[in-house]
Amino acid sequence: MPNISDNKTYPQREYQEAQNALKNIGGGLNQPNNIVADVPLIGVDLPFPMPNYCGDLAIRILTDGTWLYQNSPIGRKPLCKLFASVMHRDDKGDYWLVTPAERGRIQVDVVPFTFVEYQQRDDGLHFRSNLDEWVRLDGDHPLQMANKVDAPPLPLMTLRGRLQGLITRSVFYHLVEIAKIRDLPNNQQEMILQSAGHEFSLGCF
Repeated sequence: MPNISDNKTYPQREYQEAQNALKNIGGGLNQPNNIVADVPLIGVDLPFPMPNYCGDLAIRILTDGTWLYQNSPIGRKPLCKLFASVMHRDDKGDYWLVTPAERGRIQVDVVPFTFVEYQQRDDGLHFRSNLDEWVRLDGDHPLQMANKVDAPPLPLMTLRGRLQGLITRSVFYHLVEIAKIRDLPNNQQEMILQSAGHEFSLGCF
């Protein structure tokens, strides 16, 4: 399944498959009794005209990457992959599933993906998402420690476009083991991860 990004066009077949799946899971999103006030999709460059807004979908992605429909897990991984291939995040931070015919918002608790595995290769560190997409840690796919109120920072990495994944705890512990230690002023030290000619901070202690 190809990945949808802001500046690429993909075969109509993938869009049609996603469109059909959205219609099935939405139970007829464009029926007259489901007409809702339009909500703009801001800051997303689509390879087709802006599709109709069909409302908020009953889809939620949990912190661990589990996809829910009407609060029940979506057990078919290929279906989650299909929906993920047409996912976008707008300027306001809202998440959307977008096809040429329609678009609907979904709920994402933190970020839509998790990174569950990594490999050290000649050209850097590569990470696998929970939906089996591989991406290299580099300048286009950076890692950042996102601060949360009253909680430890979260290690987030860009998968594609504005979409990020949470590095799972077990993977993060392995990264700490291979990180280099850099001395800082005030008797502090920083953990540095190197990949593809770039450096990424895992935090200070």
